[in-house]
Amino acid sequence: MSQQKLADMVGVNRTTIGKYELKNVRPAYEVLEKMCRILHTTPEYLSGFDQIYPLHEEEPLELINFIREENYTLNGMPVTQKEKERLSKIIEVLYGDDEIKPNKYKKK
Repeated sequence: MSQQKLADMVGVNRTTIGKYELKNVRPAYEVLEKMCRILHTTPEYLSGFDQIYPLHEEEPLELINFIREENYTLNGMPVTQKEKERLSKIIEVLYGDDEIKPNKYKKK
């Protein structure tokens, strides 16, 4: 699709689309939303945030320790120990590391 055609469909100038592409200007949320619908994509993709970045072992260690040991709330309710264990398991699965074991991140 050409810049001009997208600009016409979104309701902006062609040069504005060029500025978005060069990351010189960020589109207003409403414009971004229209572009996503027209291009059948997500804001993350258009913004370049769809990349998968390498994860470091220190990150899950710190995060899992926080999840398991700190007091915090979700939706205004204190998180129970059982919920903390579930959340930490979710993080372990998201990191997808075969070496991650449930007790690997417990403080010694």
